[in-house]
Amino acid sequence: MHLSASIVYGTSSLPQITWLDETHLRLSIHGKPLGLDQLREFMKRRVEAAQDQLEREVMFGHKIQYTARERNHEQIYSLNREI
Repeated sequence: MHLSASIVYGTSSLPQITWLDETHLRLSIHGKPLGLDQLREFMKRRVEAAQDQLEREVMFGHKIQYTARERNHEQIYSLNREI
């Protein structure tokens, strides 16, 4: 939620999103249909790119270390996607 709020804050207009089904798995952004899985993969690639840039340009090559809690959150996220 915080990532999406920061993206919206940086735009000059409100995004136009319409759900295309009752299960909320397909949506339309500015008239272009998109599956929720496609949106997840896009956001995952954007976060990975941001992390790579952070590690390379700010942390001078040092890698970000994850805590056990963050790893557990990632596992829970993966399980929820399969349901």
